[in-house]
Order: sequence, then structure tokens, then C-alpha cells
Amino acid sequence: MVSRKSKSCSHCADDDDDEDNSFKLPNQLLNNFKEIRSLAVKLPGLHGDISSQNGSGALLKWKAEFGKELESCVILGATGFRESEQKQKNQLGKESSGKDGEISPPANLTNKQLKKRVVWTISCLIASSARHHMLKQIIALNRMIRDVKISDGSKQGTIQMTERQVVELRKEMMNSTTVVEPERTKVPAVTIKMWYLPVLELPESGCVMRGATLAVIRPAVTTAVEKDDDVSLAMGAFEEKCMGEAVRKLIDRKKSYTLEMNSF
Repeated sequence: MVSRKSKSCSHCADDDDDEDNSFKLPNQLLNNFKEIRSLAVKLPGLHGDISSQNGSGALLKWKAEFGKELESCVILGATGFRESEQKQKNQLGKESSGKDGEISPPANLTNKQLKKRVVWTISCLIASSARHHMLKQIIALNRMIRDVKISDGSKQGTIQMTERQVVELRKEMMNSTTVVEPERTKVPAVTIKMWYLPVLELPESGCVMRGATLAVIRPAVTTAVEKDDDVSLAMGAFEEKCMGEAVRKLIDRKKSYTLEMNSF
């Protein structure tokens, strides 16, 4: 969407840096829409995002669900993400030097590796809570919204709210007398269940992940039934075939780590 005062849309499409084509918060664009039922917002991707889309070679994806606060977050990360040697040979029609997995890193996380994954987790939780804060503003001004999703151009993270969660948040905002957070929603104390493999081959997708890590995050105060559903939650988090295959193989590895994180 562009302002009537701005240059033509075709011109703006050719110049992403044009001042008239800068990103605006959703509420600035939704003023003229009075009966929105379902809304999907895509934020601009950032050059610093850890994403397979920007050629960094690393991968970090997440999906979070919120009601009045965080309900769950699933994170899939890898320090390296590329096509397998076999797929490259098939595409080139010739032999390729080297073999996947010729170096066998330790199967357990070192302290340094664990710290990196804690940083990933904090980064994803901050990003998701900032988007939830944005959703509060949208839902407060659009009373008919039933479900909403915010994603980004880097295909890194998604926050999603169903009708039940929207209703819960709206009631909380109506009953609350506290001042709205200036930048993001507060993240509650959480428990993190984490799976790790130093090298993860994905034969169905023709890809290889190094430092592959899956984390399922829930509030520390969670019912036993919800905790038992961690596997189903993780399996349904990502739509891409290769991500689904990676989640399945990581969960098949029975060994996992459990961490706790205070509210922030």
C-alpha cells in the first residue's frame, strides 16, 4: 500500500529505498477498514536475519502462539544449512569431492554451543513478544478480528493467534488497568526442551544441517497435558518439507536437554 501522494506503485516497486515506500505500522494502513475478520501481516526482512533466504549459510526459524501472553514457541536452528553432496551430484551429473559427515563432531552440546542456542532462544522470544505488542494495538482498534498472523520477508519467524486467543487477549486488555508495554509483551518464565544433532542429513529433502537444534518452549506454569503434546506442537510448526523432515528426525533422537529461563 502507498499513499495517494506518493509516486506510482510501479515506480515504487523498482525502488525499495524510496522514502515514500517506507514501511508503515499496520494500524497506519488499516484506518479505512472497519470489518476485518482475518488479517495476515508480512514485515520487511532484515539483512541481519539468520535465514536460508539471505545466503548466510545458517538457519533460524521460529513459530510462536500467544493468547494474553506466550503459550508456545518452536525454534529450529542450524549453524550450517546446504544441499547434500548427493543432490549436488545429481544436479551436476558428475562426482563431487568430499562426503557429507566426513568429520564427526561431538554428539553433545558444549557450553559454548549451548550459550549460542540460548542467545537464539532469547532473540526469537524478544522478536515474537514485540510482534505480540503490535497485535495488541491492531486488535484494540479492530473489534471484529478473529484470527491474525504476522510473518516476515526473511521467512524467519511467525506469530499466530486463533479466535480463542484473540478473544482471550481482548478480554485481558478490557479488564486491565496496567500501562501497555512500550515495546513488547513481557515473556513469562519458561521451560525449554531441546534436541540437538551435530550433523543431520535430510535424504527426502536433499539437504544437510550442521548444529541442528530444535527447541520447544512453553510457560513454566503449564498443565501436564500441554507438556505431553510437545511433539505434536513441533511437528506442526513449519510448512516447508525440509523443516518438517528435520523436526521429525530430531525428535526421533530420544536424548533431549531441559532448560529453564526466568521472565524478562
